[in-house]
Amino acid sequence: MTRVLIVRLSAMGDLVQSLGAVRALHEAQPSLELHFVTQRENAPLLEQLPFVASVVPHDRRGGIRALLGATRAAMRRLQCEVALDLQGNWKSAACAWISGAPARIGAAGPWRQEPWSQALLTKRVVVDGPRHPGLVAHSIVRALAPSARALPPRLVATEEEVEIAAQTVRDAGVEPGKPFLALLLGRPGDPRSLRAQAVGEAMAGRLPVLAVLGPQSDDVQVPPGAFVLQQSRGQLRRLVGLGEVVRRCGGEVWGADQGPTHVLAAVGANLSSAINDAYAAANDQLRQSGVLPDFVLGAVIRDSRRQSSGAARAAQQRKSDMMGIADLPDSDISDDDQLMMLQHAMTQAYSGQ
Repeated sequence: MTRVLIVRLSAMGDLVQSLGAVRALHEAQPSLELHFVTQRENAPLLEQLPFVASVVPHDRRGGIRALLGATRAAMRRLQCEVALDLQGNWKSAACAWISGAPARIGAAGPWRQEPWSQALLTKRVVVDGPRHPGLVAHSIVRALAPSARALPPRLVATEEEVEIAAQTVRDAGVEPGKPFLALLLGRPGDPRSLRAQAVGEAMAGRLPVLAVLGPQSDDVQVPPGAFVLQQSRGQLRRLVGLGEVVRRCGGEVWGADQGPTHVLAAVGANLSSAINDAYAAANDQLRQSGVLPDFVLGAVIRDSRRQSSGAARAAQQRKSDMMGIADLPDSDISDDDQLMMLQHAMTQAYSGQ
């Protein structure tokens, strides 16, 4: 049985959006044993997924010591033959490299957050479309399983988690057995957040509104008349349970284009409004052209804004493109060069950049 290590350290929403590709890989190649490495705080999302054999939780607060210590040791024990880098930066490429997997597959430079990090891979995949986490993940997976279908992500809640979430909703003043609207507002100033007009429409609707707040929500203004459910750190599984409560009662989710919204949608809750007007226009155009599957929500505008926000990043991308690094043959990268690039990866990953 071939063991495959899947590297997706962060962020929460991107991890969720990549799960459809992992699910499709399992469906197309059920003989593969799929193992995940992700940040410790995101690891609970991977519970109850039958296609995930094990999870290596990485302590990002431990820095390079944790990566080269506990995380590396746990990955090496798995003895994976293949590593799939679904993230596309120096840290994820370094994870794939130090895992010991002889085959390391990821997106080519133009579809990576940090293009030069592709030098630590043995195979680079060209993506037919924008640098979107769901689309990139499906493209990488098809390097192993060309017949893999485009599947939506799915998260699974246990009955105990559903009961706990239902009681939490009830304690907030909302009847969980009847339809309600779960409102995820987002942080002020974040372009992914719901706009005031959308919030007003939600409050003017026929359903009771439950504002779901995250651990860092002191600056979030809850609209008058909304009930409030406050989430604490370490309660990701309660969020999964809440998604199942919304699904079963026939409720709706209106949310910012952020991780918690993707979690609720992946459980199967009816997502009525995921993104603000600018994101909606861009993604609708992509969906209509067939570039993105219908289930993909996301970060196309966010990615383009990041690339254009700094002249240095744009210059680095142009330099990478000019050198044709995406087409560099694997044999042209020596072990010494890879070691040097790994050292650079560690510097970049933990320098706060």
